Amino acid sequence: MADIDTSSIIQSANLKYDEGTFSDRGRSFDDARLSSKLFLDGGIASSDKALSSTMKGLDIFNNPTPAQQTHEQHGLVFFTRPMLNLSYHNTSAEPTLTPLMTKEKVSIGAYVRAMLDPLNNLAHPDFNCPLVDRENIFIPLLSNTLETLSGWQDPMLQTWTSASGVNRQAYTLVDSTNDVFEPVDLSSTFRSVRGNILGYLFHVWQTYIGRSLQGRIDPHPAFMQYNSMDYGTRIYSLVLDQTRTYVQEIGCSGVSFPLTNPAGARLNYNREEVLNREVDTLNQTWRSMGLFYYHPGFMYDFNEASGALRPHFNDPAQRDKHYRILWPREYKLFTYLAFPRINPRTARLEWWISREKYRQILGSEQYAGMPTDN
Repeated sequence: MADIDTSSIIQSANLKYDEGTFSDRGRSFDDARLSSKLFLDGGIASSDKALSSTMKGLDIFNNPTPAQQTHEQHGLVFFTRPMLNLSYHNTSAEPTLTPLMTKEKVSIGAYVRAMLDPLNNLAHPDFNCPLVDRENIFIPLLSNTLETLSGWQDPMLQTWTSASGVNRQAYTLVDSTNDVFEPVDLSSTFRSVRGNILGYLFHVWQTYIGRSLQGRIDPHPAFMQYNSMDYGTRIYSLVLDQTRTYVQEIGCSGVSFPLTNPAGARLNYNREEVLNREVDTLNQTWRSMGLFYYHPGFMYDFNEASGALRPHFNDPAQRDKHYRILWPREYKLFTYLAFPRINPRTARLEWWISREKYRQILGSEQYAGMPTDN
């Protein structure tokens, strides 16, 4: 990440003109030189150096900058799966968790159990659910239904000011770092889907946290051994360029967990309305232990997380043998099936799929996957 080639960003921001645009009475001109001269004669930076000129020198005439304004998309938000222990022993200890014990694989209970307990989902066939990709570390339901996510706190320096003198003179010093390490609440809105799947997922998540605090539910042994939190998620927010090809910025939270669940809104009654519009969306507040910005290492962390449950993916020597990077023209065919990776050299958002699944869908690999330089 530290040596990402950003020259393409500057080059693409400079204005370009196609050849053959300018002509005078049948005579063609050198468009690049002509367009640059037109801009320079007007006291504006040459068209092919719009951004670089804005960055390097001062504009004598204070003209509006010729550099193109940024166009960034909100991008994508990912929530990692917590590591709850939803074993039979734990779910039988709480009546509201007993739907998780269902033998029906295609059900809300089976989905929530498999999604929130990745370790048992990988280890035990009883936890299998065809609606859950066991090797996906993220929660697709949250990413796909997210409407808004706000509350990202701006980094800010705190200051100390001395006592005033006789002439009310004083001085100020910086008295903190710009790190956001304190607990922060992120507010999110999700689009509700039929079956109240989101509501029950958050209920299970919150109930597990509360019963674990009471000692009525036991975490996985590894979390007990290291006295670590098993109910946390990390929220990654990716800002993409206007083509949704490159990651312009990545930010993430520290350990986060859900605080609210508007279960009561489903029970509200209003004779004047046929439909309960209060449940069209679901609001959730996430208590996050710090927020992190501009850190190149989190691209690597995101990639490690994306491949954490996928055999061989985090091994560069084995990755291409078992997985295939998709061409952009293949995205529509494999949407909902591929998983992301950020190229740490170019910041390109890549989408990968296992070669086995690729052959299951298309029958064979008729051409190679998109090349990658890492």
